Amino acid sequence: MDFTTPKALFKDTDVDYDQLNWAGGFDHNYCLNNHTLDKPCCTLEDPESGRKMEVYTDLPGMQLYAGNYLDSSYIGKGDFAYDKRYGVCFESQYFPNALNIPSFEQPIAKAGVKAHSTTIYKFI
Repeated sequence: MDFTTPKALFKDTDVDYDQLNWAGGFDHNYCLNNHTLDKPCCTLEDPESGRKMEVYTDLPGMQLYAGNYLDSSYIGKGDFAYDKRYGVCFESQYFPNALNIPSFEQPIAKAGVKAHSTTIYKFI
């Protein structure tokens, strides 16, 4: 589950590791070392097509979900069936259970105070 060195997403999806077994693949929060808008916290690229996406966020966590529960009943553009692991999501967030762990950044919006965060998905 370590992506500090770039690698193919599918490389470890089916390894025998409890966290991956319980979720059916990647569906986990990652604690970001960099959560500012000046450099990307995550990148995803396809060497075959040359497409690349960079993600920038000011939130401390990123949920990586790799389509573990998709099945061919999901029909997309051009009547294409999206099967298991035919998609990937990067969802910026506060850490799960943050409300119960005071040392985590808190996702509390106070009455009358505007809450704001920014996440940028940049396609190159």
